Amino acid sequence: MNQRWLLITAVAVMVTLPSLAQETGLSVSFLFAFTSCSLIWAQELAVIQWRYREENVEFTNRFNSKFSSYPGFLLRYTHIILACLSVLYLVFTIGYIPDLTGIAILLLVFSTLTRILDPILGIMSSIESIPWTSLVGYIVVLMFSISSGLDPEKLEIYQVPVYMIQPIPLAMVAYITLNLRLVYYQKFCFLHEQNLESQLRLILIPLFFLSVHQMINILDALDLSSVFNR
Repeated sequence: MNQRWLLITAVAVMVTLPSLAQETGLSVSFLFAFTSCSLIWAQELAVIQWRYREENVEFTNRFNSKFSSYPGFLLRYTHIILACLSVLYLVFTIGYIPDLTGIAILLLVFSTLTRILDPILGIMSSIESIPWTSLVGYIVVLMFSISSGLDPEKLEIYQVPVYMIQPIPLAMVAYITLNLRLVYYQKFCFLHEQNLESQLRLILIPLFFLSVHQMINILDALDLSSVFNR
């Protein structure tokens, strides 16, 4: 499976999640966490580890040689540490230990985040100084797309049943995440010379629609009458 077919599969599967949740009785959150984890690991195995296997070996050797001694070698676990902190933050936010389904979701989130965040290792292994703008940009785009697309309460402003419109942001989040991860891998881990900005165009269109969705929610939450006096 190449990247194109992975993206097609991701969008097709995400579109069916609300209907699948109704048929199986499982929550959309669990199905999304399971599907996202499966897609990210499919990309890792089929695209990163297989299609780009030679470049991936070169990247691993380059990273290990740059951070071979203490304390630098601890940076090898940056993506795992960040994933752990994210899951711990979720548990702290919840305020209690969830049931078995909740624990399964947290484990799936952790497994997914370890792979989503591993392009950060490529950014840190940059031959020149670390491109902090690219590092921050990666995290910001991920945080924005996930936060904009996964809150079902934000869909209530549309006069459409949630199960009909919910597949759209879910598919956008999956599409953006898979594309962004590969773009950063190609640029910083595999040192491909393609222009980063041109590759990011694949992400800008769904990101634009999520931005519009976020703006509509902000305007809906604002008390505009207090801003514009009569």
